[in-house]
Amino acid sequence: RDEDPILDANAAMLYHGYFRLLRLAKNLESASMLNRKELLPTENTDLKVWLDEIIREAEVPFELKGVQLEMGCEERYAITAVNEPWLSQALWQLLSNALKACSAGGKVTVTLAVQKPHVLIKVKDTGCGIPADKIDSVFGRFVKLNNFQQGTGLGLSICKTIVEKLGGEI
Repeated sequence: RDEDPILDANAAMLYHGYFRLLRLAKNLESASMLNRKELLPTENTDLKVWLDEIIREAEVPFELKGVQLEMGCEERYAITAVNEPWLSQALWQLLSNALKACSAGGKVTVTLAVQKPHVLIKVKDTGCGIPADKIDSVFGRFVKLNNFQQGTGLGLSICKTIVEKLGGEI
């Protein structure tokens, strides 16, 4: 691929389509979460270690797009009860949306703050932003911000539901 720009462009399109398909499959699989009534089971986890692992995993796609990814946490540790697989899915959704919204040269910052008895995870990006008239509805099911947006419109709704089923708020 390094020596053939046409092959590289075709491979990049193939990878992009493959990962979009994986995301779609995961969102459709998780759609059942939207009707779940009970809270998710949790166990104590050091969120600083957990978040650091996810940030390291996410570095490659961010670097490939030329978007800077940073993590900020002033605490030595942040132990709290969470459901790691579901919280991971919610965070990956937010990171993916932030990466899609940013162009090369952009920046995404993930911060973890302990505000006893709560923990706050914040994802901030320098992307295009959410239009003011859409902020109240963006977490609804099948919401699309514009005609050019790709995806199912389920991601943020699933993300919000996961956070609520962990006893949190978004």
